[in-house]
Amino acid sequence: MRLLRWPLKTENAPEKKLASSLPQSGISFLSRFKFGFTLIETLIVILVIGILSATGVSMYAGATNDSIMASLNDRLFSFFKACRHRVILRKKPVQLIFNNNTLGIKQSSSLKLRVTELASSTKKLLNGMKVKKNHFITLEGKVLPELKLEVILPGNKLQTITIGKR
Repeated sequence: MRLLRWPLKTENAPEKKLASSLPQSGISFLSRFKFGFTLIETLIVILVIGILSATGVSMYAGATNDSIMASLNDRLFSFFKACRHRVILRKKPVQLIFNNNTLGIKQSSSLKLRVTELASSTKKLLNGMKVKKNHFITLEGKVLPELKLEVILPGNKLQTITIGKR
């Protein structure tokens, strides 16, 4: 009896060496093909993703701090403008008080502004300031053309807000 081997020999087809095209074992079969990524390629991709995300986070933090500063500046300016308006209407100076992170005036409990971002030195400075009709703000009898307040931003960064006449 004659054993047939695959592929069958035909007269028209040339004989192919089957031993070189069939796998000898599973390991040699897998070693002929490249599967997945190398360690270096993976590390480079992770490095690029890390650089891009670090850049994005720092830009986002800067934009957040800028918006906090702009918002706080507008809120404080509006508060001082309302104080000055009250002085003009009532024809009496008002004295500022700062208690429990709330900036207000001694003469009225309705005019208040909650400010949690102010530094402790600024909180002490605000107590005892007066807003008068002819002057923007006075401290211990001295007229202040502008008021510089220290603000604590996220990450314990100190910045200064300048509030003056607009």
